[in-house]
Amino acid sequence: MAIGQVFTPLPLARRVLDRVTARPLRILDPACGTGNFLRAAAERWPGAELVGFESDPAVAGIARQWLAVTIGSQAAGPGSRIEVRDALKCDVHPGFDLVCGNPPYAAAYRDPGDRAAIRQGHVTARGSFDMAVPFVERAVRWLAPGGWLALVVTNKLLVKDYAGPLRGWLLETVAIREIWDLAAVEVFEGAQVDAAVILAQRAEPGAIRIVLADKRHGQHEYRLDRSTWIQGAKSDQDVAGGRTASGPRRWEVYVTPTIAPVIERIRGPALGRLPGIAVRDGIQGRHYHEIPIEEGHPGGLPIVGVGRIEPGRIAWDKPLKRGGVLYRDPRLRVQGAFRTYCERPKVLIRGVARRVTAVYSQVPLVPLTAVRSIVFGTSGQLATVGRSQIDPRQLVSWLNSDLVSFLLQARCRGDRVPRGSFNISKRWLEELPVPPEPHVLSPDEQNAIREWLAAFGV
Repeated sequence: MAIGQVFTPLPLARRVLDRVTARPLRILDPACGTGNFLRAAAERWPGAELVGFESDPAVAGIARQWLAVTIGSQAAGPGSRIEVRDALKCDVHPGFDLVCGNPPYAAAYRDPGDRAAIRQGHVTARGSFDMAVPFVERAVRWLAPGGWLALVVTNKLLVKDYAGPLRGWLLETVAIREIWDLAAVEVFEGAQVDAAVILAQRAEPGAIRIVLADKRHGQHEYRLDRSTWIQGAKSDQDVAGGRTASGPRRWEVYVTPTIAPVIERIRGPALGRLPGIAVRDGIQGRHYHEIPIEEGHPGGLPIVGVGRIEPGRIAWDKPLKRGGVLYRDPRLRVQGAFRTYCERPKVLIRGVARRVTAVYSQVPLVPLTAVRSIVFGTSGQLATVGRSQIDPRQLVSWLNSDLVSFLLQARCRGDRVPRGSFNISKRWLEELPVPPEPHVLSPDEQNAIREWLAAFGV
């Protein structure tokens, strides 16, 4: 692995290309690394023209060594070559029958100047996009009519907001044939990457095959009717169903046919649409690490980080470490509108955790960056939901329930962070349904959830 590169294991490349049903004559890997995808292509389609782009000259040299042998054995056709070039900066000439590979992930690979230029040249590069986004767009643009796309990518592209424009563009530009999510298995040895595979074609659309690796190294699969997939992916009417108004819905492949009916029955208004409350993040901004924390200052408000949030209680005895300093009673002096926000009653939620963990507090306090807040008005009372009044403590009980943590895993299984935790985002909380009455699971629903958790749960 060099400069952030993670090379695709040859067995995975072979397995992915086995699903391409055509015989491609011209094959491109726009970020070929040492060339395992092209090797697998040479094995499967001897005589095809193999083209690889690689920005690292040393890595490109490794790929050229085996390609020379492959050309000599006539397993690679005329015109086969490895070029030292940046795929995001070269011209795009459609005409390849297969574009395959494992494009780089993570925004850190480019400086701000590069990112500005990439935004101008790609319709899908919006917001704080991952570098995989423009690579996928370019890969599609290299395809000839009928050509195949076969990419190993981060599974964040299936769910992250920054990839919403890419998901919408793909649905309009190519026929999605298969989506694999491999988060339950280690794809790249020694690298914490939750991988996915996207197989698509510039051709007439059809059913979409979903493949999920499970925790026991087994495989689950199901098929989706394309019209159902498109309708769900673009709808913004059913917020409780996980759809958003900001763009194409997350491709929530872990909502399998066995548990989809269970989730559909968990109905109620979305938390973010309830009157009298607002869902907010804690202290944000580039310089939040520089906030002037003071030990025990009588004029400051106590600070709550994720480590102090436990189910139903705030662990005030837990210290806060910041900048090498350990604070036993960390406080922050605030004023103005921010102080008004801090003084309101609120439910605090750990923003990064394996399960939803919430506590209600009427004490004025300052939530730190990874803490989500459900802020109440001065009455501290939720409006009527259905025929029931739901007070903050009932809401905390719902948030801390096993059922909500299951919803988190099913909806956000592709949005994990290292060590198995989830990003419990403001957006997800705003869309969480709040049933008017406690939801009671039937025995069949309990069994469906139990089996799902055994296969995919964290």
